[in-house]
Amino acid sequence: MGGSFGRQRHCFNFSTFFPSHPALFKIRAGSSIIDEGGELYQVEKIVIHPYHHVITYNLAVFRLSKPVTLSDKVAPIPMMESGEEVPDGANLQVTGWGFNENEDWPVMLQRVEVPKVNWDLCLYQLDPEALTEANLCAGVPAGDKGFFGGDEGGPLVYNGKLAGVSSHFITIMEIRPDNITFSRLPDQVYTKVSALRSWIDETIQNMTSHI
Repeated sequence: MGGSFGRQRHCFNFSTFFPSHPALFKIRAGSSIIDEGGELYQVEKIVIHPYHHVITYNLAVFRLSKPVTLSDKVAPIPMMESGEEVPDGANLQVTGWGFNENEDWPVMLQRVEVPKVNWDLCLYQLDPEALTEANLCAGVPAGDKGFFGGDEGGPLVYNGKLAGVSSHFITIMEIRPDNITFSRLPDQVYTKVSALRSWIDETIQNMTSHI
């Protein structure tokens, strides 16, 4: 029996008392449309990082019930190695089907480029007590590009490698007499793959040792 693996978001961890069951989840491979095309695969096992929090160590590894069929539309993406860094200011691509600037839920997969933010600047602008070495930040000064609600768990890619996983953003609500508007802070927080690569590799090895 073979296994296929992926990384997902905090949707796998509803609560301590009611952990997510693998039978609740399937992944779709081979389509850029959110609810059709490609092939569905059942999630068989989920391992959430032991230090998981909505902001940091926000990562899980899951095994599928059968290997994904690879093709010209479906291919694995390499992960950044342990200790590998993205230079400050470098452009990264983040994708997802989350809420967009038109206040709509897109059907087609969306992609946007965001620059890597200096770590010290990220700590200054966000919460230095909550962020850890398992995070990296990316975003634009206007705060109007990046991931949003529904995009959590999406890939952050640098030079063709998985550098991060969309994790957390802070929304500012502004109430006016005529309407209510929402804006995001410029820096958005991602789970840093290179910081957790050893845990990912060890978890995959443990999940396949009995197959």
